[in-house]
Amino acid sequence: MIPSFLSGLLAGFFIGIAGQYGVKRFINNREQTAQEQQNKKMDWNKLFDEHPLFMSLIKTDVSDPENQNIREFFVVEQHALLNSSSPRLRYDLTDDNVAAVNKLEALGYIERLKNNCLLYKMREDFIVQLKSIN
Repeated sequence: MIPSFLSGLLAGFFIGIAGQYGVKRFINNREQTAQEQQNKKMDWNKLFDEHPLFMSLIKTDVSDPENQNIREFFVVEQHALLNSSSPRLRYDLTDDNVAAVNKLEALGYIERLKNNCLLYKMREDFIVQLKSIN
């Protein structure tokens, strides 16, 4: 009787510890997700505050019905000539535009494509967020 009592006590002890660990991990994960969403929203607003010209320009371009299927863009010198087989947007190579593009890339809204120039692909969630702004 004593060995079965001790084994039951130990099993209950370990199950209790595992249960508490699981509950704490679940609660912390929910809090962390909420914090990440809040940080991403703050970063989004900060983008429009720090780079209003570029962000309004890209928003206008993405919202244009003619550009609804375009997901890539170049950042090049103003006088550069481009020859591309697929339609792409084009932005001037200025300090503000490069800073905005670097911030967008760091936040995961765009990704740089392997190429010998500044060619980027916009993520769908980025385009949806841009279109949702009034």
